[in-house]
Amino acid sequence: MTQPISDALADMRRKFADQLGAQLEAIRTEFQCLDRSAWQPGEAKALQRLVHNLAGSAGIFGMKSVSDAALDLEIQLAALLKAGGAPTEAEGRAIGAAFERLDKLAHVRLESNAPSLKQPPAAAPRLKRSPLIHLVEDDLAQAELLSQALREEGYRVEEFAELAGFRAACTATDAERPAAVVMDMIFPEGDTAGAALIDELGLGKNAGIPVVMVSVRDDLTARLAAFRAGACRYLVKPVIPGLLIDLLDALTARQPPQPFRVLLVDDDQLVLEAEAAILRAVGMDVRALSQPLQIMEVLNDFAPDVVVLDVYMPGASGPELAAVLRERDAQLQLPILFLSAEADMTQQLLALNLGGDDFLVKPVQPEHLVAAVTGRARRARQNNTTRHFDPALVDVFLGLLPGVAAIRERFTEQ
Repeated sequence: MTQPISDALADMRRKFADQLGAQLEAIRTEFQCLDRSAWQPGEAKALQRLVHNLAGSAGIFGMKSVSDAALDLEIQLAALLKAGGAPTEAEGRAIGAAFERLDKLAHVRLESNAPSLKQPPAAAPRLKRSPLIHLVEDDLAQAELLSQALREEGYRVEEFAELAGFRAACTATDAERPAAVVMDMIFPEGDTAGAALIDELGLGKNAGIPVVMVSVRDDLTARLAAFRAGACRYLVKPVIPGLLIDLLDALTARQPPQPFRVLLVDDDQLVLEAEAAILRAVGMDVRALSQPLQIMEVLNDFAPDVVVLDVYMPGASGPELAAVLRERDAQLQLPILFLSAEADMTQQLLALNLGGDDFLVKPVQPEHLVAAVTGRARRARQNNTTRHFDPALVDVFLGLLPGVAAIRERFTEQ
C-alpha cells in the first residue's frame, strides 16, 4: 500500500529536524569566519547561501519563525554584498543580532515539538462517473453542437430547452448536483432571464457550482448582469466547443486522462521530496531531479508539461538553466516556474527575464504550489492540443453565424 501523503511529509519533517543541528553548525562556522578587519566577500557569500537554503526548507517543514529569521539574515547579507565593501560597525552589529535571533529560534525548535506540517490539498476524488453538466439552451442547433462535443470529451450532459425544466431539476431533492452549468442569457421570459434564474436559485460562485453564461449579447449590461448573478465566465455565441471544454476542465478541476507531468529541480533532497509528494498527492506525474546538470537527459526522456526550478543550485542556477532551455526549439514554449526563498524583487525579475513564466517564493503553501503548477500545465496542454470534431458539427457551427450576427446587431443598436 502506498504511504499516505500526511505520513510521508511527517517523515520528511522529522528528517529535516534531525539535520537542522548540522545546518546550524555549518552556519555558525561560516559566521565565525566573518572578520570586518579582513573582509572576504566569498565567506559572506557562502554564509548567505547556507542561510538562503534554511529559509526555504524551514518554511516548507512548518518552522515559520526560523524561516523568517533566516530570511532576515539573508536580506542583510545580500545588501552588504551588493554594497561591495566591508560592513560598518553598525552593520556588523545588525548582522550579529540577526544571527543570534536565528540561532536562538532554531534551538528552541530543536528542543520542542514544532507545529505539524500543514497538509496539502487532498487529491481530487476519482469519480465513478464523468462530471455532469447542465446545459440550458433553447437554441437547438447550438445545444446539439455543444452537447455532442462535451459527451465526446467524457462529460455527461443533461439538456434543458426551457427555464422551467431547469428550475424543477435544481429544486428536486433527489437530483444529482451538477459539476457546472452552461446557461444561455436570452429566453422568452426576458433578455437577461438566464442570469435572473441563476441569481434566483443561488447558483454560481457562492454555491460552488460554476456557471458559464453564453449569449449573443456582447454589451456591458449583459455581462454585468451575468457576473452579478454569480456567473464565473461569459462566452459570446457562437460558442467554440473546444474553448468551452477547456474552460469546464479548469472550472471543475477535472483531472486529464493523462496526468500532468512535472519536472522538479532542486539540490535540497528533502525539500525536493516534500514538493514532489504534494504534487503527487493531487494526481500529477512528478520527476524529481537533485542534479541540475542532468536536466537535458530528463527532458528528452520525460517530456514534462511544466518545469519547476530552484534558483540557487550548484553547477547551474535556475535562471541559467531557463536561459539554456529557451534556446532550444523543443522547450521554447515550455512553462518554467521558479521556486525559491529569494525575496529580492530585482533578482526575481532578472530570473523571469531569462526565461521564467512565474516566480513562487518559499515557503509556498501547498495549495498555492498546486494551483500554480496546474494552471501552467493546463495551459500548456491546451496550446499543444488541437481538438477535432465531426465535420457535420462544424457545418452546424458555421451555419449559426448569420443568425447570431443578426441578433447581436439588434442589441448593438439599442
